[in-house]
Amino acid sequence: MPAEEWEQIDSEPAFDDPHFRVRRDTVRLPSGRIADDYLVGVLEDYALVVAVTADDRVVLTRQWKQGVRRVTLELPGGKLDAGEAPVDAAVRELREETGFVAHELELLASLDVDASKAANQGHVFLARGAERRHEPEPHEMEAPEVVLVPLDEVTALLENGSIRGAASVAGLLLALGRAC
Repeated sequence: MPAEEWEQIDSEPAFDDPHFRVRRDTVRLPSGRIADDYLVGVLEDYALVVAVTADDRVVLTRQWKQGVRRVTLELPGGKLDAGEAPVDAAVRELREETGFVAHELELLASLDVDASKAANQGHVFLARGAERRHEPEPHEMEAPEVVLVPLDEVTALLENGSIRGAASVAGLLLALGRAC
């Protein structure tokens, strides 16, 4: 049976905070049934960067993430500011979190974070020839440790679960597919 669009009947805020919003949608399913409590997270889009240095090392960050309550190893990145283009956010976040810059960024993909329960996208960029030019300037809620990983060791980190964030995994696999 082919997939069918759901009819949007209504949508209203269910929770509204500067950092996290939830909307309650009322929809008519293809069967005709009305679902009046479909909750969707409305988060900011974000940008992630697979930054690769001239000597083929990937720039990663290691830091505490409260959502999963553990230290993570992941790609540098963060949310887009209001009106900011994804590529501009990628450049800014790479510099803020790691002190690295790259002159050319290539969009690898714009990913739906969770198509069922979230209304945001993660934009993943490949930055070749990344160089450390500045001291990191993280936000007050961040304390990233910059970790440089040889490109030929990234697959092992993905396979052994050292890198678990879905967008970081997807971004690194896409970059590896391009042979960085």
